[in-house]
Amino acid sequence: MKQIFLLLSILFLTNAFGQSPQLVGNLSAQVQETSGLLFFNNCLWTQNDGDNGPYLYALNPSDGSIDRKVRLVGAKNRDWEELADDDDYVYVGDFGNNRGNRKNLVIYRVSKKELDEKDEVSVEKIRFSYPDQQDFEPSMFSTAFDCEAMVVLEDRICLFTKRWNDRKTYLYSLPKSIGEHVAEFHEAYNVNGLVTGADLSSDGRLCLSGYTFGLMYKVFVVESASPFDGQHFPADCTRSIEKDLKNTQVEAVSFDDQDELWLSAEGSNGKPAKLFTFKKDFVPLAVVSHDAEVEVHLLPEEDGQRVYAPQGNYRLSISLLAGKEVFNEQLEISSEGSLIHFSCEGVFLWKLIDAQGKLVGSGQGACLGK
Repeated sequence: MKQIFLLLSILFLTNAFGQSPQLVGNLSAQVQETSGLLFFNNCLWTQNDGDNGPYLYALNPSDGSIDRKVRLVGAKNRDWEELADDDDYVYVGDFGNNRGNRKNLVIYRVSKKELDEKDEVSVEKIRFSYPDQQDFEPSMFSTAFDCEAMVVLEDRICLFTKRWNDRKTYLYSLPKSIGEHVAEFHEAYNVNGLVTGADLSSDGRLCLSGYTFGLMYKVFVVESASPFDGQHFPADCTRSIEKDLKNTQVEAVSFDDQDELWLSAEGSNGKPAKLFTFKKDFVPLAVVSHDAEVEVHLLPEEDGQRVYAPQGNYRLSISLLAGKEVFNEQLEISSEGSLIHFSCEGVFLWKLIDAQGKLVGSGQGACLGK
């Protein structure tokens, strides 16, 4: 049977991928296990994960120092993993589930007005379960029902699971109303890593943070160029950052009010927690996905773009919407890919054709410049 891959990733401006998140500073030992990040009222709010106190901390974006500490009355920190908000409330996700055996998953809702005015605030509870979980036997670091990422969109809370078993993330959603809910499954995305945070930009673009691990941790950020609808991963999701940050385990991501990205990383092995910012001077080239018979990637390098596909001979053509062709060459793709050079502005269309003249990949992108 023909194997179909969903073509998702592809191009960035040549100089973009070489940039790294910039270290703002080491965080206080009070937030050594920072696990969520939310920009609200000119502060970056965070919290520790499991078995720590029921506190939210307001960080100063200039250096990561703690400006405020607020206790959530009526809440217990079993495994707090994420923060999100809407116009009126902050949502605290107590849904960390490394062993896959929790039956007490809850999201705490906190009034922004109270959070802004008091050092102790009351909470309301949104309880939920997964519709497809039948097995609750403990299974450390192999479960499909861990979660560390959420966003709030209109009247729904969207969850992005941390699937230890296959390195994918599943999108679920539930009402943001107080009560008990069964989450609704929507879609899977092969992120090839562990998702630890999520946020939406002011214009609705989705961002996921996480890490891969082997010999070393690599931090990744997946972003979309088109708005997230709450039910489907945008077809133009692609990695805008993938960096080795010296064994740093990034746990959270947030957009500020200028849509700049912030990342926080927990401390471990005697090293402090850290706060990073990523001030982009580029826009990813967003490629609309199409079904393709091969998986194709075009990734930036210092002296061009490298095309990856199964080894063989192909013809790659790239044209502007107005019809002007900016690239059309025969490529011999080896295990190391094939280096190409092209530049353009605006939206473009691309096609990859094999040696038999068969279309094996196509898509749309946008070269938006600095």
